[in-house]
Amino acid sequence: MRRPVALAVLFAVSCSDPTGCTGCGGPSVPYPDPAPPGGAVQPGVMRLHVTQHALDFLATHVSTLLADFMVVEGDRAVYYLDEAMFDPASSPIFVRDGCIGEPDSPCPARSSPEEEAGPTYVSELSFDLYELSSAVSLTWLDPDVSGDAGFRFAITDLSLAMDMVMVTNIEALGAAACHLSDPTGNGGVRIAELSFDLRLGLDTTSGAPVLTSRVENVLLDLPNDDSAVSLAVLPCDGSDPSCDDPRCHGAWGPYPATDCVEVCELFDLFAQLGGFFATLLEPALGELAPTLAAAVSDGLMGALGGMPLEIETELPLATLSGGLLPGAQPLYLKAGAGALDVTGIDKGRGLDIGVNAGSTTLAPAVCAQGAVAPDFSALLGPPPAATGFVEVFDSATSRFDPYHLSVSIAEAVLAQAMWSAFQSGAFCFSLDTYDVEALAGGAFSLTSDLLMSFDLRLAGLTHEGAPMKITLWATRPTAVRLGAGREVAPDVYDPLIEIIVDDLELSISMLFDDSMMRVSGVLADLVVQIGVERSAEGVLELVVNNLELANARQTYNEIAPAADISGLFALVIDLAVSQVVGDAWRFPIDISSVADLGLPLSVQLSALRRDVGPTGARYLGIYAGFCDDSEVQDPNNLRCYQPPAASPRSTALAVHLWDEASLYVPADPARFAPSRFMAAPSGRALLRVDAGPEREDAYVHQFRVDGGAWSTYRPAADGLIEVLSARLLRVGRHTVDVQSRLYGDPRTQSLPQSVSFWVDRERPQVTAWSDSDAVWVEVEELGSPEAVQLWARHNQAAWQPVMSPVGVQGLAGSLEILARDAAGNSSEIVRIDLTAPAAVLRPADSEPRAGCSSTPHSLLAALIAVFLLRRRRVARAQA
Repeated sequence: MRRPVALAVLFAVSCSDPTGCTGCGGPSVPYPDPAPPGGAVQPGVMRLHVTQHALDFLATHVSTLLADFMVVEGDRAVYYLDEAMFDPASSPIFVRDGCIGEPDSPCPARSSPEEEAGPTYVSELSFDLYELSSAVSLTWLDPDVSGDAGFRFAITDLSLAMDMVMVTNIEALGAAACHLSDPTGNGGVRIAELSFDLRLGLDTTSGAPVLTSRVENVLLDLPNDDSAVSLAVLPCDGSDPSCDDPRCHGAWGPYPATDCVEVCELFDLFAQLGGFFATLLEPALGELAPTLAAAVSDGLMGALGGMPLEIETELPLATLSGGLLPGAQPLYLKAGAGALDVTGIDKGRGLDIGVNAGSTTLAPAVCAQGAVAPDFSALLGPPPAATGFVEVFDSATSRFDPYHLSVSIAEAVLAQAMWSAFQSGAFCFSLDTYDVEALAGGAFSLTSDLLMSFDLRLAGLTHEGAPMKITLWATRPTAVRLGAGREVAPDVYDPLIEIIVDDLELSISMLFDDSMMRVSGVLADLVVQIGVERSAEGVLELVVNNLELANARQTYNEIAPAADISGLFALVIDLAVSQVVGDAWRFPIDISSVADLGLPLSVQLSALRRDVGPTGARYLGIYAGFCDDSEVQDPNNLRCYQPPAASPRSTALAVHLWDEASLYVPADPARFAPSRFMAAPSGRALLRVDAGPEREDAYVHQFRVDGGAWSTYRPAADGLIEVLSARLLRVGRHTVDVQSRLYGDPRTQSLPQSVSFWVDRERPQVTAWSDSDAVWVEVEELGSPEAVQLWARHNQAAWQPVMSPVGVQGLAGSLEILARDAAGNSSEIVRIDLTAPAAVLRPADSEPRAGCSSTPHSLLAALIAVFLLRRRRVARAQA
């Protein structure tokens, strides 16, 4: 007995209107039309894919999907019947729904058993949840003649349990009420098939794409042979206190009073004949199919309606960069769904949404004028076929995970974004002393002192602490390349994203006599390598694997010929990239905000990787899957498990500086005067890491310097890791954070451990001058200018700490002074003849590194006044 049910449902949902996106996380700003060169919207460059795996997952979690349709009670899904499905006044059979008459809250009490008003039995149909999950199937449907893709929802061979009160309106039988139930628990009625098709389409008649859906081909098939053999029919006459209906206590309207026992026994006999109750209850069962179809459609469409189908907005780079790019123009973005299809292989077959996307700016910045837009079409090509499985690499191991959702972004999209950023002026900016101090969190300032950390030949050009200004200027468009994102051979790492900026120019200006003058200019090629790591919380995060400057050459050196500022160049790039991409160069990738179905299921990323299409076109692939609560709490589920925020870390870690000599290289006499620098910073540190409890080679480690970038994870060689960073080229104190974990298991990540040390082999420079009453001292120091200590001794007595000026009235003989910085470096000794005329005194040739013993009872201790160690502070100059 097949009963087609006529039902048409049309929904229209979108976060867009014809003027742009609303409610999508940003203001609606129209995309430039026509777009400037290189800014045209590219068709089909992004693909959103929902696989058969996703439908299979939803089928096994059908109770979640149908939360608005059924009520879950223990291991049952319950559908409560409403007497409105029938016409109680004329229908020969109807059911009770808990309250006679119009539903009231609360239902009025009955004053007598025969009163036709008040509460009654609650009628319901129910399914066993496990059996329901096994009986449900969802499969994708090819687009129809209208181009609308879809899927079929089907329930086959499912037992339907009945627990209801059936009321008769049959004059020959009289008024009666019978309780139908399934005492065996095997299901009162068997459903051969309940199915429908849900079609999805895009409506672009209003300008912006609008997602539509319709339900069609709704079918309910109930077999005639033995559909009701499990039913028991008993009178609802109060013999069971839970079932006491007024129809068993007298006549009603034109229907005479009758013996409910006899009527219900008759119905019980009919139930054995098969198919009787399926026919009798057709109005209720017939309502079940379309109601279920509408519930599924409502649930899915309500969730999909939260996903933006078109976005037109702008990114204010000047604001988002935290002030780093005050002159950058806004970046305009547009993305919109263009077509629906069903593509893929086996479990990867599924709904495919093609997205047209573009990025641009209104007009080129000064540094970008005259540049020719790249040919993005050379990067285009079909995406790889969806297979439903993705290879996930975690350090040295890999595994194949099923995925439910994927997003493929063509390399052409990233290339256009880089071109647009270049056009906006994002790679052309200036930083002054106070900008750099803010970016560095106060760790250091951009002054002449910092410049001298990289080349002492720049000393003496202006006074100590003179403000500076640096300008970074991209002279050629920025390129981007997608790589493997992992180690492709021993010690050969191919980054996931490689950003290449050729001929990037750095210019340095310094304050001279109240005006900024250019000191030096350098051209170099910059490569930023970005990788991906999984955090202890299971979140994929982008990290910077390497910053590399190559082919450096000077373009201006009239004031400071031959000065080498490549180290400062690298440090500036370090700070700039850190500011642009976020806190510590590390930011998580999360799509749950746009991929969540609005159901009690979470969305977890499985992989972020490069894919290659059949013609060689490269795509950035993002793969994700649904997770239920049990999977999220299962420590053995590598894809879904989310450890508690306060969960203990299984990896113990200790770290310390292994070789202080690794911090230095021999000082180049041309750059660092040997009289001042005993060694020059190397930009390198060798650390010893001890992780446990497993063997040493079972762990990988990552680090960051001075709160900057977390590196990619890498193994230790004989327990040692080499830290390379432009920040270690700066003279001063540094902190390296290290965290470790087992190969392939991010959940074992240790808590970060820190090691701090000085990179400072520079002697303080002491200058002293005297008069008849006091000796005045000034110190030049790069590494720790605020922490220098002065020591003095009179006529070879014990060394004592002093402050300037040193009172010497009435003293004879000689006074010796030295300075010691926080790193323990001592200046050469300045010897003062207290009987000589006042003069500026230079360091003596003897005792270049004095000790630090002191005698508090020295005569000098009673004669020394307050010593003021001062560094000249110069007001900020305007560029």
